Amino acid sequence: MAGQGSGNAGGGTVIDKLDYHPGRPLLRADDEAESSGRPSAEHSYAGSFFEQVAEGIQIRDRQKMQRQLSRYLTFAWAIINCLVAGSITCFSVYAPLFQKRLHYTQLRVNTISITAELGMYLPVPIFGFLCDRYGPGIPSILSGCFAGFGYILAAFTYRNPDWPFAVMVFSFVWVGMATSCMYLSAVTTCAKNFGRGKHKGLALALPIAAFGLSGMWESQVGSRLLYEKKPDGSHGDIDVFRFFIFLGCTLFAAGAVGFFLLRIIDEDEMIDEAIEELEQSGLLEDSAFYHRGQHHDHHEGYGAVHDEDEDDEEERQRKEEEARKKTWLLNEETSRFLSDRTMWLLAGGFFLVTGPGEAFINNLGTVIGTLYPPTMPDEEIPTSAATHVSIVAITSTIARILTGTLSDLFAPTSVPHQHRRGPNSLMSSMATLPGADAAEPQKRLEVSRITFLLIFSLIMSIGQAVLASGVVQDHGERFWWVSAAVGAGYGAVFSLTPIITSVVWGVENFGTNWACVATVPALGATLWGLLYSAVYQYAANDNVEASSELCFGRACYAPTFWAMVRVEELVAQARTCIEQRQLQKATQLAKEAASLAPTNQNVQALVQSLSTEESSGSQILTLIKNYVEQGDQTDGQEAVKLLKQHTAIPSDQISDVAHFLFDHDGKPTEIRDELTGAFVINSAAARKQLASRIQVGTEATRFFRLLWRRGEHSFNSILPVLLDANAWPNSETQTQAKRDAFLLALGKLLDPALEHGEWSMTLIARLLTSNAHDMAGLIDRDAFEI
Repeated sequence: MAGQGSGNAGGGTVIDKLDYHPGRPLLRADDEAESSGRPSAEHSYAGSFFEQVAEGIQIRDRQKMQRQLSRYLTFAWAIINCLVAGSITCFSVYAPLFQKRLHYTQLRVNTISITAELGMYLPVPIFGFLCDRYGPGIPSILSGCFAGFGYILAAFTYRNPDWPFAVMVFSFVWVGMATSCMYLSAVTTCAKNFGRGKHKGLALALPIAAFGLSGMWESQVGSRLLYEKKPDGSHGDIDVFRFFIFLGCTLFAAGAVGFFLLRIIDEDEMIDEAIEELEQSGLLEDSAFYHRGQHHDHHEGYGAVHDEDEDDEEERQRKEEEARKKTWLLNEETSRFLSDRTMWLLAGGFFLVTGPGEAFINNLGTVIGTLYPPTMPDEEIPTSAATHVSIVAITSTIARILTGTLSDLFAPTSVPHQHRRGPNSLMSSMATLPGADAAEPQKRLEVSRITFLLIFSLIMSIGQAVLASGVVQDHGERFWWVSAAVGAGYGAVFSLTPIITSVVWGVENFGTNWACVATVPALGATLWGLLYSAVYQYAANDNVEASSELCFGRACYAPTFWAMVRVEELVAQARTCIEQRQLQKATQLAKEAASLAPTNQNVQALVQSLSTEESSGSQILTLIKNYVEQGDQTDGQEAVKLLKQHTAIPSDQISDVAHFLFDHDGKPTEIRDELTGAFVINSAAARKQLASRIQVGTEATRFFRLLWRRGEHSFNSILPVLLDANAWPNSETQTQAKRDAFLLALGKLLDPALEHGEWSMTLIARLLTSNAHDMAGLIDRDAFEI
């Protein structure tokens, strides 16, 4: 009470026990409190707490909305960037004028297009590196500067025919670099901002489709607005000088704006999730570089006192740590990507399809020029290069959007972060089996993105076959068949390949990964472009109806496109046979491809690959035989290594390998266990061999116990066999084998001396999730609850 009277006398605030609240800061001011020490009627602590919670939620929602708005704003500008980036696809519109006005030979015209292709594709890994490490803004402004310089230099070179040919070549190197730099900055932005969502295919297909559209609208602007007038005032050829100035200014403006608008939203969160996934997978344990960072994080002692300078230092160290983690992750992802054999197979197929496509698009104008005699007036020719550039662009755009949408709807559900699994892991192998990924009965049609890729590659080959057959010669009105087929195939492949890259290997390092794959079209364009030029020039020199620069007739192009079609088909079929372990058939296909194109780099690589596969595959049988019969540990370890590298065993040796592994019940060893598991999991033929041995009830029991005793790898190989429908003669036999394995695993769980019960539990769980109806009647509902 004395304290209270003293407080009142002094006119100060009385501190009452009612003022204390355990959840409220002691030094917090409360201007609305009465002198009695009780909270005012207008203010309550509970109300203040919930107001703060509500305010926090509002702030969080507002920040989330801002991030979403930023995400869609960057997506919109990425599409705009792509809508102007593909100006190089207009090359066919003005390429004939290089011959007519500048008197370039076909070889010189192709030299310009090839150098543009090389400038577009070869530096792409550098641009991808910049996108991943420093964000897409810097590549965007660089692309604008490259395009502005290249097109303006090309414009003045065209206006001054006396300038050296090398100047025109040099200018198109910068144009090519600008194209890929602007395209990659836009596509990387979309992949990283939307690649982890449900509609990843469409998010990538839209900007890629916009890139295809750019050639259409730019060529139409050039031919309909920026044209030369004839003396009578009628519509003439495209004004190449003004067209180049227009393109240079447009691309520079788009790149400059992209510098400010293109950015990755929540990139730190994406990197942290990837690091966390790698930690859980155990892949970080081998990284001394990463462990150095972990030790660095804990250098401070207990009880350290921080001042403002130390807080600033901690903030600086935190930012350095984030940058270090990002650098480490991207380096690790790049290493894993380049060491993955399947990536090189994808790149090889991409080379075979895009090379002929690039050659066709770059030479579209001159191909159309061969359909009619050069003496025929231009106005009597029923088609034009600009029209077919637009047809290619439209069909390419439709195919890109269509494949992106269909792949989202029908593609099998991808396993998150599957690119961070070991190549020989059980889950990676089982993910390729029918129904292995289904957590519940399949309810929708599933079509792999690879299937879409093969379908559209076939469509493109059909278009080239139609052109090579000569049915469009003197019938330009039919040429749209060819343009549409090539455009659709070319667009779909350029849409599906980056989508597959992002799905299989992730989006964290997408710019670098996709850039590495995207370099191969440069080699294809060079090879097929030079082939076309040689065929064209040879026919032109023998053609009495044409000048030495121009060619007329089917001989100008047919050999080139027939070769494109057949070599593409043969190499693709051979690679499929290698993947299916059909080495004898793959060898026959490779020999035919080599007879048609012996100097083709991809054919040579195929032959070398076959030679390596055959020698290594034959070696496996000898190594396993030596290990089983003589106990040679070195040979056993070498056989394990080859099997884990997915080395193909010749089909006529599969049964012998199965005999040594399945029919010789020696002492269980780690090597024998790994050999059995790798042999079954990596080979469809091996799964058939094991399935044939467990179709009888007593044999099923014997092999179940054999594989259990041998070890975890051997026992885990049972599941891929049971789930592989192709390993069994019919569904009834497969179902019975599943039921037998289920009961045997259940019996193991009831064994009082059981060890490794998790093996049985895993098998039971996977059999139930794959198709629980097959297990009907095996479990007493009164005794078990599942």
